[in-house]
Amino acid sequence: MELKKFIESHTDLSTYISKIKSTLDMWVAFLTRHDLLKGKRLPKKLGAEEVKKALEVLEIMNFSQDEREAYDNHLKWLMIEANTLKKYEEKGKAIGMAEGKAIGIAEGKAIGIAEGMEEGKSQGIESVAIAMIEQQLPDALILSVTGISKARLASLRSKT
Repeated sequence: MELKKFIESHTDLSTYISKIKSTLDMWVAFLTRHDLLKGKRLPKKLGAEEVKKALEVLEIMNFSQDEREAYDNHLKWLMIEANTLKKYEEKGKAIGMAEGKAIGIAEGKAIGIAEGMEEGKSQGIESVAIAMIEQQLPDALILSVTGISKARLASLRSKT
């Protein structure tokens, strides 16, 4: 590896870019001439995400004490905001689940009551039909009064 091609005192970045042939060359250029690199406008040969991240880290490392405190405070604020959003999201989910459960229970009860009433009505009709069968009333009268089908009447007759 030729380090001297990267450590000459050129101030023009294009001189170094033309010498980059491998990933190792890219990192050597970064380490020796990072002062010429701008994170938002990197040449294509230095545009790898890793280099952008390394430039950000290097920039943060070079902060003054005041800049570092402001940066740390901003990071703390971002973490607090993210945590607050997460808590509210969890709270919203819990409320939504509780409301959904309550609605589901209410709908379930309504359906259960309706089904129970229908079943009770059917049982009542069958009880009347059985009582009429036991009194030996004609089928036409039983069918007319109860509204059950001929097949159901035959089934009830066979049970009694």
